Amino acid sequence: VKLRGNVEWLNPQPDVRFSDDMTVYLRVRNSSGSDFPVSRLRSRVADEIEDAGYQLVRQPDQAQYVLRANVRGYGENAAAEFSSGAGAAIGGLIGYGVSSNDEYKGAAGVGGAVLGEVVTNILRNRNKQIRIDLVTDLTVGERVEGGVKTTRTTSDNQQLRGLQEDSLAGNTGSSRTDSSDRQVVEITEDFLNHENRLIASAERLKLTPEEALDFLLTKMVGAISGVLP
Repeated sequence: VKLRGNVEWLNPQPDVRFSDDMTVYLRVRNSSGSDFPVSRLRSRVADEIEDAGYQLVRQPDQAQYVLRANVRGYGENAAAEFSSGAGAAIGGLIGYGVSSNDEYKGAAGVGGAVLGEVVTNILRNRNKQIRIDLVTDLTVGERVEGGVKTTRTTSDNQQLRGLQEDSLAGNTGSSRTDSSDRQVVEITEDFLNHENRLIASAERLKLTPEEALDFLLTKMVGAISGVLP
């Protein structure tokens, strides 16, 4: 049975501007806690990018574009809905038929409903549609001449960490205290960032993650690499 599936963007795809500078910094990681082979995803995305004429660089400050992909989830989402109505109806008819005496119709109907549930479970297990999802958060950065000013609000316990991270990343800016438990930070960054979430899915009878992997990789690789102009 052929796999069915697609890839969906949580928000509209970003409109990234073209530049003669076709350098790209790529980072792919896996924070889902799953055993998803993130190295394969990175390798295939890198190949697609280079085949399209882009040059991969080692540091963000060398790049015109930055792609950061983080795998957030991988595995079975939920079994496809299977209507239990047919099985219950079968059981109900059986229960009604085995007793023509009104005194026993109620009890037989209950027994038929139980039998119907058993029939439904048997059918569900024999025809179980499994959907495997690959969920990835994607940030696409495009370098903007003169930088981009952004405003971030942090909670009290995030203030120091956020400022330290911005300092390490080479961002400059100033901050002002807005209240006792949060802080507004104004930062000048080199990149205009577009954030989105991608969900690639595959579905088939009794599908396993191993069987869905190549299909999901192909869908995700095409979506990530295709975001560049």
